[in-house]
Amino acid sequence: MKRAWTALLALALLTAPASAEAKFEGTVVAGEAFAVWAEYGGRVSEVSAEAGDLVSVGEALMALETTKVFATRDGTVAKVFAEAGEDATEATEDYGSAIAVAPVNKYTIYMTVDGAYDSATTKRIQMGETLYLKCTKNGTHRGVGIVTEVDNDEYTILCTGGSFSNGETIYAYRDSAYASRQRVGEGTVIATDVDLYAADGTVVKCHVADGDEVERGQLLMEVAGGAPTDEGWNGGRVGAETGGIVLCVLASAGDSVSQGQAVATLCRADGLEIAFAVPEAELSEVQEGARATVELPGTHEAYEGTVERMLYSAEEGEAAYMAYVRLTAGAETLAIGRNVTVRVGDPQ
Repeated sequence: MKRAWTALLALALLTAPASAEAKFEGTVVAGEAFAVWAEYGGRVSEVSAEAGDLVSVGEALMALETTKVFATRDGTVAKVFAEAGEDATEATEDYGSAIAVAPVNKYTIYMTVDGAYDSATTKRIQMGETLYLKCTKNGTHRGVGIVTEVDNDEYTILCTGGSFSNGETIYAYRDSAYASRQRVGEGTVIATDVDLYAADGTVVKCHVADGDEVERGQLLMEVAGGAPTDEGWNGGRVGAETGGIVLCVLASAGDSVSQGQAVATLCRADGLEIAFAVPEAELSEVQEGARATVELPGTHEAYEGTVERMLYSAEEGEAAYMAYVRLTAGAETLAIGRNVTVRVGDPQ
């Protein structure tokens, strides 16, 4: 069918004389569209553009938040494996984390009342009480801790001071004099694991360095989704590389986007076109290359242009062609969707 209409168009253009001027009703439409891509991934915190906006080169369309990594407990930064601009994902794969923090409380001691002085009071342990610790071998390793968990005859002590060896056996006492009548149990020292903070993406900013003391809840680093780029982090702004008219915004505040994801589509402001339908009976009135005058109804404004192309179209069973006019100037002043009148004359 399309070939038949193409042949019909060619025959009409060759055999039928073009009238001096033909009139059609048209609409302002977008020209070639292009996408705006997210340079990094993240959560959209703000959208500052909407369809129909005219934006300039570099103007922000939306902003992305970083993923923030916080310390889960007090400690000392043992090692930062990924600095700002480096790949946190790669560091996590290679070293098990992007940042390692040694906790302040280096030991956890798992206790039982076995070994306690044989009395009712020494075998009754209270949550939160402070106990004094001493190794069973020669008493040279000493410290202090707090009971953090009690389960019948078993309880757990978080060591808050002192130095012990991993796997060492200790006694716990209720007084700092380590009197045998105050002994409340026996247990084993287990060294607390270093806290490993994994991260996925590119480090935007590292807020700590090796050796820094950190507190629970402190911000350690900020990460943006995706691999590092040559341009680097731009503050989370997603901007238009080329100015134009926003056709569609593809992400809303609160959405998560990935690196390289299309977040908006634009078209050049001077690339707007005028589209109008040409019925079969009027094919001879319009030719590619013909001059065209575009008028805005209700005004005295008019724009000059050229019929750039014609495409076959069939709507509601009625065959027709769609013609497109490219204006020589003034396209950036028009609004997409506006109705116009098109007068087509002889080819230029």
